[in-house]
Amino acid sequence: MKKPIIAITLDHHTNNNGFYYSERPWYALRCDYSQIISGLGGVPIFISYEHNLIDDILALADGLIIPGGDYHIPPKFYGGKSSTNEPGEKRATYELALMRKALKLNMPLLGICNGMQLLNVCQGGSLKANIPSHMQPSPKNVPYHPIKIEKKTKLFEIAGGEGEFMVTSTHSQAIDRLGQDLIVSAKANDGIIEAIESTKHNFVIGVEWHPEYSTSALDAGLFKRLISKARR
Repeated sequence: MKKPIIAITLDHHTNNNGFYYSERPWYALRCDYSQIISGLGGVPIFISYEHNLIDDILALADGLIIPGGDYHIPPKFYGGKSSTNEPGEKRATYELALMRKALKLNMPLLGICNGMQLLNVCQGGSLKANIPSHMQPSPKNVPYHPIKIEKKTKLFEIAGGEGEFMVTSTHSQAIDRLGQDLIVSAKANDGIIEAIESTKHNFVIGVEWHPEYSTSALDAGLFKRLISKARR
């Protein structure tokens, strides 16, 4: 059986981001993603922001992950005002174009942190900013707060019928207005939306936490289900 190919977008950095790898702009992604996907029998491929190659990438891939990143989604993408060349604009522009085409193809898709927020924006929803209570201190890869999962959702099924899990939390944006054809599948105790899923697609789920840290059976279950749905 052919191993499913999972395309994963990358974060984008320059020296201005406070990190130093190269004098020239560079891409980055934590190793957790490739280790998890390959460990579950998938083939991870990493994709840069080449708009002219979107159709080629989606023809090659069987599933898509839009991961978190070191940026905020600029308000211009959900009806607000943004400054010129705001950090994150290049990435959000590319990922929205990629996501729209992937959704038209009914490709299995997992959005993580910014990826969940972008899924909501892609479907016409909006975001709110400055959520300091959801930015946990270091270490970032340990559970921080509980979520409650809605019954009769795909996430509840993936969770094995368990209604509450502890998750990580490293975001200062959150969903405000829910996008079209999306439902809420989990919330934090303070009402912040922690997971969404599409009612129109086979497997399109977004989660606000970072399941690549593998802190629970739910985290592993999300990647297992993505791989399962991506098998042709």
